[in-house]
Amino acid sequence: MTSLAKQFYQHYFSIGDIGSSDYFESHNPHFLQNDKALVIVSTEGGILERMVGIEADINEEDNGGFAPSFLGVNKSCPSFSIQIACINKRTMRAEMLTPDEMFYLNKYLFKDYYRPFKVYGMNFNDNNSNEQILSWSDVIYYVIFTSLKQYNVSNGRGYFEATIRLDSPCAYSNQIEKVKTITGNNFTIEIEAKFNVGDYIYPDIQFNLPNGSGNVTIKNFTTNQTMTFNNVPQNNVIYCYNEGYKYVQNQTDSTAYSMGMLDPNSEWIALADGVNTIEVYVSGTNGIETKFIYQNKIAIQ
Repeated sequence: MTSLAKQFYQHYFSIGDIGSSDYFESHNPHFLQNDKALVIVSTEGGILERMVGIEADINEEDNGGFAPSFLGVNKSCPSFSIQIACINKRTMRAEMLTPDEMFYLNKYLFKDYYRPFKVYGMNFNDNNSNEQILSWSDVIYYVIFTSLKQYNVSNGRGYFEATIRLDSPCAYSNQIEKVKTITGNNFTIEIEAKFNVGDYIYPDIQFNLPNGSGNVTIKNFTTNQTMTFNNVPQNNVIYCYNEGYKYVQNQTDSTAYSMGMLDPNSEWIALADGVNTIEVYVSGTNGIETKFIYQNKIAIQ
């Protein structure tokens, strides 16, 4: 397990929609409303190992020959640690936590499901007033906190070391949605993807035919992949889960077997790194409402 304390040094963070800079002030009972905040610190000095990229294992089999047979690569979900201190936002000095604050710190960190974890900067303005200017990062880690250790120094203040487990081998960008509505029967849209893990990412696709039933064809000219849907009902919202578990769902009529409308010769649309040119064509009716939803995969850095 690697420490990311140096990479996140002197940064606030958020878990879900709760930020550490105002956690005690805004999200707890009135007796915790004060000037305390949680900030990521580093107790390490000199040369420090840092985690970058992804963790992967090679699958291979001894076939009795000169070289083993290559069976693929498994990417693992890493764990890392961060060091957290409690500070006074007015003085920027370390503070102790009361027993009540410790109770709510554990409530803040430990949940039984993955949540988005973001890191954002703690900077100061030019007039030295110690006003914090928050700049949110574009990188999201989906995490579960698995342990918390407290380290005290002679003044009793100390820091905490929290261990975090990622739900994926990498981090992600914020969710991106590209929406297009037309009254005709075809359009072309350019979607720019920017990622550095893998060769492709797979966007979820949602569409609806407002004017009548018909067929829908979606083609990515950049990857030369085509998806075709036959006999799509009017005013039914069709959602394609494209990343990992590939499934077509009718979100308007839950009793419909929606996978049956996907042509068996279809390929699931992927996005290549860079600009992707996508055409959507409707036959049998006019008009379509579409949405492409994706997150870029970003190596830990």
